[in-house]
Amino acid sequence: MEILCSKRMPDLRLLRYFVAVADSGSVSAAARAVHVSQPSVSRQLRILERTVGKDLLQRDGGPLRLTAAGRRFLPIARDLLHRHKIALSVARYMEGSSDLTLVIAATPTTIIDVIAPFIADTDLGGVALEAIEQAPEVAYRAVTSGEADLAMTNEPPPPDLASFLVCRFPVLAYVGKGHPWSARRAVSLEELTDVPLITSLASGTRRVLGRLDVRGLSYQVAHNVTVPQVAQALAASGRGVAILSDDPRFDLHPVRITDEDGLVTVPMYASWDRSHYAADVIESCTLRLQRYCLEEWPQFEEDEGRIDPVVGLRRSPVD
Repeated sequence: MEILCSKRMPDLRLLRYFVAVADSGSVSAAARAVHVSQPSVSRQLRILERTVGKDLLQRDGGPLRLTAAGRRFLPIARDLLHRHKIALSVARYMEGSSDLTLVIAATPTTIIDVIAPFIADTDLGGVALEAIEQAPEVAYRAVTSGEADLAMTNEPPPPDLASFLVCRFPVLAYVGKGHPWSARRAVSLEELTDVPLITSLASGTRRVLGRLDVRGLSYQVAHNVTVPQVAQALAASGRGVAILSDDPRFDLHPVRITDEDGLVTVPMYASWDRSHYAADVIESCTLRLQRYCLEEWPQFEEDEGRIDPVVGLRRSPVD
């Protein structure tokens, strides 16, 4: 941020040109994208560089590259443009002349498996949803900073935010077709100590391993990966049992995990600022999402009947 300290704030139009150049890789491609002549874009970039007091682009005759200052300034420019877009949306919505766009902060898995299908299948009228990827432990920070209107995460919500429990998803043990568990509907927590486990940073993994640790049970982690889909791919190749709460892929068989308390699940909370200008709209949308999960998520059979994986629902906000 120091490159702005002693200068006036750049014109938003200049920021758009700079971001367009960075994204497209050339001034000519950026000019086409913003529908302005190439000489004009070049001149405006020079003005931007004088405004911030640093060269943002390498001009040595080679391929277009950002300078160190340019790389430092790019996320700042994106953030300023994003906040300007949000400010316009808020102003137009509050004066009743525009629809509303809500930004949801969530993990990639939640976005892919829950939020994106909900957006595709649900008509929210004048409300549009966008999503940004955030780790569970920092998603609430996006709400308090104004970067997002709503956070959806498995982490318990802070008391200063309005929130409620949207649903609970089962933690599943994914196995390939040839695995001894491929014909089973459920396994006990203790049985996980007998097989190589494939884990990830997913909440389902943390919840299961935490319960094993509390019981003093030893277990073998054969692979620990960052991306849940990779964990499933490894399970499909016979490298072990993937412990996740994601949707099944690669023709894997999902096996529910149980302990003395019943089904091992992961909660998903929705949280937002109580003073948000559209708090009632946010709550309405999250209740729609709650119903969507209940109605659309696949069910798992067990001997005594059919069990929906979305359990423990609350209809009212948690205060």
